[in-house]
Amino acid sequence: MSIRKTLAAAFLTLSLTVSGMAHAEVIAARGVATIPVTGSRPKPEQRDQAIAKARENALDRYIAENNPAKQRIYDDARGSILSSIGEYVLGTTVLAEQTDTKAKTYTVTVRADINSNTLENRLSDSAGQSPAREGGRDILLVFVSRTPSSIQSFDDRVYSRVDNESEGGCKTKGDRKTSEGERVTNRSVSTSDNASANASYACKTTDITESGGSTTRKADKVIWAVGNSADFDQQITGTMADSGYNLVPAEYIEKFDLSAVRADYARDDELSQQTLRSTVAAAKAAHLTYIVLGTMTVEMPDRDPVSGNVRVFASINARLLDISGAFPRPVAAIGPVQYAGLGPSEAVARTQATTISAREVAKVLLDRLAVKGVR
Repeated sequence: MSIRKTLAAAFLTLSLTVSGMAHAEVIAARGVATIPVTGSRPKPEQRDQAIAKARENALDRYIAENNPAKQRIYDDARGSILSSIGEYVLGTTVLAEQTDTKAKTYTVTVRADINSNTLENRLSDSAGQSPAREGGRDILLVFVSRTPSSIQSFDDRVYSRVDNESEGGCKTKGDRKTSEGERVTNRSVSTSDNASANASYACKTTDITESGGSTTRKADKVIWAVGNSADFDQQITGTMADSGYNLVPAEYIEKFDLSAVRADYARDDELSQQTLRSTVAAAKAAHLTYIVLGTMTVEMPDRDPVSGNVRVFASINARLLDISGAFPRPVAAIGPVQYAGLGPSEAVARTQATTISAREVAKVLLDRLAVKGVR
């Protein structure tokens, strides 16, 4: 009986541990720090100081890879975050150490394990301390998913030119010799004449050929097939809802012409002026303050050269508009940026690419809205 209770307790502890780990996302970041030293090697307290600075540098580098809105939030809260850095950096591993005796410096490189979820929550709390702006929790979501249905490629137009030029000349050289003679005798007079000539003739020609030209290339003509964006909408709506924002699907807005939006995005990457004006008017009539406009273009699948799995790229191009004023004002722009999904089949890879894209778009939107104080 005692053994069973012990096993049950151990299993329960393991289950709780695994469950806790499933909700934590640990990301590795590298940090570097250099401090002055007096001797040939740093003292223990100097080494600890350098490692602490390298840990902070790793956190700074991790934030530097995020969008500018999140960097701004981090800059405002950096002091308080670093004062309790142990909550966000779970572990530190020294990768390299070097002491420069000539420069009298000690450099250390570390790998820091960052608890990104805890850090994200801390940044969200910091953003929430800015002055609130009312009326921004309901946001119109106009996102279109599309795939290339036909791609027309054009051959290169090649123009060539050949110029030929010839030049040459001839020289003639010669000489002539003559001689005359006369003979007189008692009975007769005789004369003689002798002539000889030599001549030489030489010619030289040179041919010069010059070639050149140009090549004209024409961009591919792509026709897009507009598909169902329900998976993307569901992912981004859920992520935004966790932070208290309500993304309103375009289908719920009266007088909104979704077919015109789909037709524009099937031809181009931007909405026509007429469609954009009607979209803003419909959103204002519904008393909304922000609009998210964009496309998710799912590219043709290929094979990942490393894993051998099917790979699908999703290209995101989006923007967040503030329509509270007389004219729409851009608040954030996303892309064009690509996210890849891998899987054993095209459907799995496409779903993963869609999920990653929606999550990343939601992060940028949340950061920008937080900076604006919309909550």
